[in-house]
Formats: sequence, structure tokens, C-alpha cells
Amino acid sequence: MFFQKEIKILVFALSFFFAPKISFTQFDTSDFFDQCILWLKSDAGVSETNGIVDSWNDLSGNNNNYGINNVAFRPQLNNFYKLNNEPSIKFDGQNDRLYNASIDSINEYDLSIFIVSLGRNQEGSGARAGIFSVNNFNNGLICSRELASENLATFVKTKKISSTIGGVENTGFDPVVMTYQRKIDSIAKIYLNGILESSIGNAIHVSPFVNGGSYLGYATGFTSLKGDIAEILIFSEFLGIQDRQEIESYLMDKYAPPVNLGNDIEISYGFCDTSLSSPNYYSSYLWSNGSNDSTIAIDTQGLYWLESVDVFGRTSRDSIYVTIPNRDSLSLEDQLICFNIPTTIEAFLPTGAYFFEEWSDGITNPSRIINQSDSLFYTVRDSFNCSWSSNIASFVIDTSLEPMSLGPDTSLCLGNEIGLNESLPNVESYVWNTGNIDSIQFIDTSGIYILEIQNNNNCQNSDTIEVAVNGTAPSLSYFIESEVCQGSELIFNENSTVPPGNNISQITWNFGELDSVFVSSGTKVYEYPGTYYSFLEVSTAEGCSSKESFNITVHPKPITTFETTNYCPYEDINFEASNEYAVPLNSFNWNFDQEGNTSIEINPSYNFGVTGNYNVELIAIDSNQCADTVVQVVFIQPTPVADIFISNPCEFAIWDIDDNSSISDTFEIATYEWDYGDETDSINPVQGKYYENYGEYTVQLILTADNGCMDTSIQNITVHPKPIINYQVGPACKNTWTEFDDLSTIPQGSITATDWLFNLQFEVNATNTYFNFPTTGIQLIDLTSTSDQGCIVDTTFTVDVSEELNANFNVNPEILVSDIPISFINTSVGSDSSYWDFGNADGLNYNNDIQNSITYSSLLNGTYVDITLITVNDFGCRDTISKTLLVNEALYDINLETLFAQDINGFLTVGVQIENLGTIPLESLNLTLKTPENGPIQENWSGSILQGENEIYIFNAQPSAFISDQDATERFVCVEAQNANASPYLDLNQENNTKCKNIEGEGLVLLSMFPNPSDQDITISTLLTTSTSLEIEFFDQTGRIAYKEVSPELLKGIHNFNIPFSKFEKGVYTVRISDGESSLVNKMIRH
Repeated sequence: MFFQKEIKILVFALSFFFAPKISFTQFDTSDFFDQCILWLKSDAGVSETNGIVDSWNDLSGNNNNYGINNVAFRPQLNNFYKLNNEPSIKFDGQNDRLYNASIDSINEYDLSIFIVSLGRNQEGSGARAGIFSVNNFNNGLICSRELASENLATFVKTKKISSTIGGVENTGFDPVVMTYQRKIDSIAKIYLNGILESSIGNAIHVSPFVNGGSYLGYATGFTSLKGDIAEILIFSEFLGIQDRQEIESYLMDKYAPPVNLGNDIEISYGFCDTSLSSPNYYSSYLWSNGSNDSTIAIDTQGLYWLESVDVFGRTSRDSIYVTIPNRDSLSLEDQLICFNIPTTIEAFLPTGAYFFEEWSDGITNPSRIINQSDSLFYTVRDSFNCSWSSNIASFVIDTSLEPMSLGPDTSLCLGNEIGLNESLPNVESYVWNTGNIDSIQFIDTSGIYILEIQNNNNCQNSDTIEVAVNGTAPSLSYFIESEVCQGSELIFNENSTVPPGNNISQITWNFGELDSVFVSSGTKVYEYPGTYYSFLEVSTAEGCSSKESFNITVHPKPITTFETTNYCPYEDINFEASNEYAVPLNSFNWNFDQEGNTSIEINPSYNFGVTGNYNVELIAIDSNQCADTVVQVVFIQPTPVADIFISNPCEFAIWDIDDNSSISDTFEIATYEWDYGDETDSINPVQGKYYENYGEYTVQLILTADNGCMDTSIQNITVHPKPIINYQVGPACKNTWTEFDDLSTIPQGSITATDWLFNLQFEVNATNTYFNFPTTGIQLIDLTSTSDQGCIVDTTFTVDVSEELNANFNVNPEILVSDIPISFINTSVGSDSSYWDFGNADGLNYNNDIQNSITYSSLLNGTYVDITLITVNDFGCRDTISKTLLVNEALYDINLETLFAQDINGFLTVGVQIENLGTIPLESLNLTLKTPENGPIQENWSGSILQGENEIYIFNAQPSAFISDQDATERFVCVEAQNANASPYLDLNQENNTKCKNIEGEGLVLLSMFPNPSDQDITISTLLTTSTSLEIEFFDQTGRIAYKEVSPELLKGIHNFNIPFSKFEKGVYTVRISDGESSLVNKMIRH
């Protein structure tokens, strides 16, 4: 177990004829296994009922067990040959899953996650399938299968890092070891089968996520996995390279052991076939004999090896030596047998229980006589009823000497010769009984002559002839050439002799033609070439003759022609002479018809340079010294001119060519022969070419006209790379801004333009952008990326837009005032989580309360604060609303703006416009209505009037409208307002708390003088209906002016005057107030 700080890796070995062997490799994990927080493996810790998994128990000792209460959701325990027939947990892609409530603190750890999984066909199941998850897409960690690309990815709080398995959409993938490592606040990496696929430093991805329930085969918001999980290991540490590689090797060796053919094989008996085999879970096989099957049959002793690639892409090789009985002893040798020497052959049988079966022609006796030519082999069978056949041998009977004959007995003259009647092939020796070893024997006496001959196969034969001598033959002496040219004279001459007493009676020359010549010497001319079988015969009058045959070869006169190539100007023309007869030409004399230029070369090259006709002469002498002269006209034709310009293209873009090639005269350009510089070529097309890889290329064009002349053009071009398109899409919800990031790259140059097209209508030209989808469901997106060289690539993909998320909040009161509680009410729609920043230095914090009460410090008076609400739903969509509000000083100021009074049926209806000039909302006021005829009437108003707002209040009370005669011209109504609530804040301006109105005229109105009587300073309140100045006078009882004050020009309205009445003498004073047109008089008592 891992608790012993070591892992035993089972490495399966393959063996032929032997039971499978298991070897063990151990390595120490003490440096990192203490950090193992989860270990699930399907060959241990699985509780199942009839193959249905009840629970999958953690072997790390942390009790992080997985299960599911709903039986319908439970996966199967499966054995799959691609996983070395190890068990795995198979999820059906519908609703299978296993659940764990929480893995303690997994969200806070550095992590190293190892998962062995495979994907099955999963069509029509959405974009992603969960493999392992903690919490949800928005807040947690999810290891998933990307169904569209068949890649593996890991999400942390919506930010993704992915691998690149690649494949056909939804078709699945072979077993893979995915390693995901994450170091908090640093970096995350993903590996496939030990190879780094991607790394990311995104701050959100490497930050702690929110812990929660954990699923296997499923993730919240994703579809269920259709595939298998064989093993999961999770460490609360970012393992080092060596530790990571040891874990990956353990997993890959367990589920795909390296190939092992076992011990060498030694077979001591028999002919039965032998086979070598390997398990079928490898992805490819290569045997030393070139076979790609998992099993091979062998019949030859020797060393064999197998190189295999496992499902994880690793290559391993093993070899085995196979010894079998030597079957080469079953062999026959080819034999050449003389026709007159019978030969017996015997089939060889190896030592042991072997049985001769038959010869290839059906004879069952292992010993046989060869008396005719044949091809034979034989077959031997062992006790297992397996057979082996010898090689095929050829047995040839040499009958070439069988027709040997010296002819019948005869009478000849002395000097005549005897020999074989017909020539026999391959005779190497002649032995006469006279001791002569030539093929011809001259007759020098009567008697029996015997000839023995032997050929190159050492076959022999002999014959006998009896010759009787009846005279003496002439001794031939002559001269004649054996070779002559057709049409040339052949010289012949004869000087034969006979013994004394004998006379030559006739000389006969026959030159291989019908007629003979009967002269001693002369000449002969042959009209036709060939070989003529000729003879000279000299006869005597005594009846003896000598005859000698010879061949005359008549060589044909050369019929010479020559050929030229490249009939084009400014190119070397190769002249090649030939003889119609198969006789080589040895001597050449060329004249090129151009200022005496000649050559004696066999195949000269000559450059005429200018188009035209030239009479070229050749005098040729062949190897027989026969000569011929020929004159031929050589026409030098026009050549095409290659004029091509190629604009530098982009990868996969058809190039743009400007073709101005031409040829003069009546000829046309027949072919364009292209070498594109990328190991491809073509004939004729000038359009439609594109390059699959960027870089520098040398393009060669050879133009060939219909006259065979050519011209070559070479141009160096630069193929610019296209952008490698990539993108990232944030969560998408209706009426929420979805983030689109163009992650496209380019290996050379730069990307200068990014164009997004949303639903074929809305274009955005930006690398990174946001789009607000007005509807839910599938939306079509097109992304186009353009490089600085104008290379364009685009892609189309879809986004599934979820339901709407709308962030909003209300503020009560709407105006921020320091030191009093302000309510913030969350009115968002579709939100699952909320994050508030109230602008009070607390920052952004998770807060799911519907209503929050915030009090702002008076230190923020006069400053603006940004209140931000971020809402997030379970799909990862977020919406943000921000409001910038001014923090106001807490000021309380009631202002009565306008007073309304109307006589209705003898009663006054009074209304007043209440305005808030402060920052603190007006919520409860005591309003006092005063008229000269009625006592004060107080009513309470309640509500909410914010800063700068106003409201009209109509009094419920309706005082009598009756007035006395003395008040007929000057009657007023006043309203006074005071805060009805206890408050630490005083009204800033008490003067605007009262509003009066003269309801009878337009004159001056004295509202009040108070207090009266008084020994303190007093206040006189007046109401002006028009703008004017006032004069205020106090007269004592003697009529003397005690006090006088003249005001400047005053606006209409209420004006208060503070009178220093405390300084007056005690007594009764007459007060007169005048505006220049009217005066008011009243009494004031100083006590």
C-alpha cells in the first residue's frame, strides 16, 4: 500500500509457449505521499452489486469516499482490453455519477491531480462532460472532456487550461493519463501522458476556489461523462518533476505494460509452425519481419523483435531468439547426368522419428534412378503429422553427344580428311587412335580410325570408321580475304600442287552463290552483305581431289544517319550518329555548315545560337572499315521567354501570378513545368497553387513550347504565415455582456486586425470585446484574424446563451448623507451570488443579503464614492452595475417656498410648498397655520423629501374666511414648519421656515412683533407684496422718536428686523412701519 511509502508497478511480460510473467519495479514515494488526499483505483476499494458500483472508496486514508444514493445514477464496473484488461468505472453519459460531500481544504492547496480515463462516443450531449469536479463552474474546479475537440481541460472559477488530444467531435479518445498541477497564486500546468500541453498564470485560475461537493463523471452545469475512469490520485502539493514522472510512469506501466516476449525459445524436434504473439491492447505493432499484426508465424531459426506503441504513445521493444531443428539437411543438389551413365539418388532423413512421405512426382520409395530430365523435391513427416519439404532440384540428362558419327566406312585419297558428320556442342577434347587430338584426321594409310570425344560436362562417346586408300589428293595452296565490304572487290588466288605423275584437271571456286568460278585467281564483288559459305576444290586427272571450305563475311556498307536533340537557340545541340546495321562506327568527320566548324567526336555538341536551317555533313567509317557520307538539314527553332511574377502569398492561399511569358513565330507554349520549392511539382497549372507551411521558397518554372524549346525562370518567394486562430469565450447570458478574447497567434509578423461577427449582423473590430445577447439559445459567432501581411483566417463557432442576469439596486435615501444609515436594496434578476463594494474602503466582498445598511463617515463629505454590485449566476455569467454618488454633509434645512390660500364657501383652503434645502431627508414636520382671526392650527406631515425635492401640503383644517372691516385691505395667512422628530441636527436657516401671504391686498403687512411686552431685544416680521424699502420708527409717550431704522431696497416676501429693544426706557412705544405709500402703526410695551 501507499502507506508503506512505495508503489509496486506491475509490468506485464508477453511470452510464447509459457504462462505470462509479472515483474515488479519499486520506487520510494516518502517525499510526497504524505500529501496524498485522494486515491481511487478501480482494482481495489470498489464496492459493487452485480457489476453496479455502490461506492468507490478512498485508499489514501482520508476517507474521501464516493457514492450515490440513487441506484439509477450508479456506474458500472468494467474490464476493457485497452486498459490492459484492468477494471475501470464506466459512466453512461446519461446520468451516471458518484458524489462526495467535500474534500477537506482541497480549494486552498497546491494541487497535483492524476486521472486515467478514456472517452466513448458521446454525440448530441452538449459542449463539455465532467470527469472530476469540486463545486460548480463559477466558483470551483472542474476537470472536463471538451466534446467538440475531444480535448481535456481544467476549469477554475470559469478560467480554462486545456490539452490538445484532438479528434473527431464526440467520437471519444483512447486511454490517457491527464496530469493537472496548480500552484496557488503562481501557475497551472496540464500534461497528457507525461508531455506538457499547456501552462497558464491567470490570476483567477491560480487563486483559491470555493470548496463544495465533488462529483466523478459529472460536473454541475456540464453533461455527464460517457467514458471510463480507471484511477485518480490527488496530492496537496505541486509535485516536482521526478515525483510527477514517477506517478505517471506507475499509471502508464500499470495500464499499458512495456512489451515483453519472454525467454528465448528452443525447439528440438518437429516441423510444426511456431508463432509469436503479443496482447492486443497496443495501438501499433512492428515485428522484425515487417509484420504489423499482433501475432506472427515463424519457420526460420533466428533473432526476432517486436516494437510496439502503447495507448499512451510510448514505444517499447523486446527481442527473443528462437531455435528450431536444422531443416536445411532436407536438401537436394542440382545434377547434370550423362545419357549413357545411369544415376541413383537417395532422399535424406533426419535422425529421429521422421518418415519419408513421397517424391514430388508421387514415387514413395526414397531411393530412385534418374533416367530422364526432371525437377524434383521430396517430403518428410514428423510424429505430429507436420511435414517439411526439401528444396526443388533440377536433374538434367546431357544427350548432346548421343548423335556422334564418323559416317559409314569409305574409300579416300591420301591427304583427304575425316571427322564428325555434324558438329556437336560443347565438345572440349578429341582423341584419335592415331594419337591425333584435332577434330580432323588426315588419311595417310588404309585402316580403322577410332575417335573418342568429351564435352564440358565430362560426358564421353566414341565411333569407328574403316578407310581404304585409292590415290593421292592435290595439296591446296591459296589466298583469299575472309572479310570484305559490300560493293568492294574481293581478291582470290590459287597455287595448289600434285605429286609428279599427276595432273590438275579442274579448279573450282564457289563464293557461296549459285554460280562457281573455274579460274586460279581474280576478284569478286558482293552486292549484298552476309556470310557466304564458300569452298575451293582442286581435282586431278587421276580421279583424286582436295576440297576446303571457308566462310567469307561481307560487311554491309554503313547506312549512316544522325539525330540531334534540343533544336533550340543558344543551347548545345547533341549530335548522335547511328548505323542502320548493328556495326559500330569508329571514325567521324562532322561539318556543321557554319564557317568551317568541324568535329571528329563521336557525339559532338554544337551551339548554333541563331534560328535557321543548317546542312550538317557526316562522313562515318565503321569498325569493318566500311564508309558512308550523309548530309541532313538541322532546323534551329524559336525558344519561349519565361516572364513570371509571383506575389508573396499567405499559407493555404492560392497565389497570384502575373504571366507575361511569350514565344515568337507561329509556335505556342505547350507546358509549364513547376517546381514549387516545397517538394511538390506540377505540369501546366499557373493558378490554384497554395503552400501549407510558411517560409522562404525557390520557385522554378520551365516553359516548353510546342517545338520542344524551353526557358527557365527562378523566383524566390516568401510565404507568409496565417494567424493560428484561437479564442476564449466567457460565460454567456441574455442581456449580459459576454467576454470574447482573441487568443490567436502568429509565428512571424503580427496580427493587425481582429473582426468578430455576431449572428451574421453585428460586427466588432477589436482583439478583445464584449457582446450583449438579447436572446437565449444558440448564437452563431464568426472570428476573423488578419496579419500584417494581409493573411486572413476565420472560424465559426456557437455559444449557448443562458437566461438573463440583470444587476440592479436601489438606495434609500437616494442622496448619501454622512453619519446616517443608508439602505442598499439588491433588486437584481437571475442572480445566484452577489459581490458588493460600497465605496467605503472595505473593497469588494461576497454579500448575498437583499438589503444592506451602510453608514458613511463625515470624513467623506464632499467626495464621490463608487458603489458597485457584481452579480453571478451558476452558468458563470456576471453583470455589474455601478453608481457614483456624492457623500453630503448632514444638513437640515426646511424651506417653505410657496403659500396658497383660497376662500371656498367662507372657509380658507390653505396649502404650502415644502422644499428640502438640506441633505437630510425631511420625514416628519409640524406645520402651524396662523391667521389674525383664528388661533394657531398645527398639523403633522410625514413622508420623505430628498435634497432639492419639494412637496405641496394641503391643510386639513379650513379656518373661517370672515374678516372685520379694519382688516379688509390687509389680511395675511402664515404657515410655520418645524422638525417633528428629535434630531441632533439643527435647522440651518430658521428664517425660511415661515411663509406668509396677504390674501386681501397688495400692501404692507405686519406679521408680528415679539415678544410683546418685553425687556429683551425684539423681532419685527413684515410681509412685502412688492419690492420696496422700509422705514421703522419707535415713538415714546411724549411723541419723541426713540429709534429709527431705514432698510435698503428689499425683495417681496417676509423680512425680519432685530430691534435693540432691551436698551429702550420702560414705557409704551408707538411703532410706525412705512413703505412710502402706506404705514402700519402698532403698540409695543417695554417693562
